[in-house]
Amino acid sequence: KTTAALYVAAMLKRLCGKVAYWTTLGATTHGERPTKKDESSAQSVIGWLARAVEDNCPVAVVEISDTMLQSKTTTALEFDVVLIPSLRENQRYERPMTRY
Repeated sequence: KTTAALYVAAMLKRLCGKVAYWTTLGATTHGERPTKKDESSAQSVIGWLARAVEDNCPVAVVEISDTMLQSKTTTALEFDVVLIPSLRENQRYERPMTRY
């Protein structure tokens, strides 16, 4: 998931100039060196998005972990595009997407 998110961010950066991204490795709002994030709470994601808006980033790429889905961290977010790079065998059958 992280690699896919970073590839998408790189492609969008060529198109838009600035891209904010949030991955399990770190987050950035201005294309500089990513900073390690301490948590993936709804408040931290919303704060990060607010900084991205302040930095005039026209797009944001968010890597969503299972934990973020289960805790409904992204409930308040509206997505234009969702990319699901893969689902492991156990994710397909044991945990249906309707649970999220």
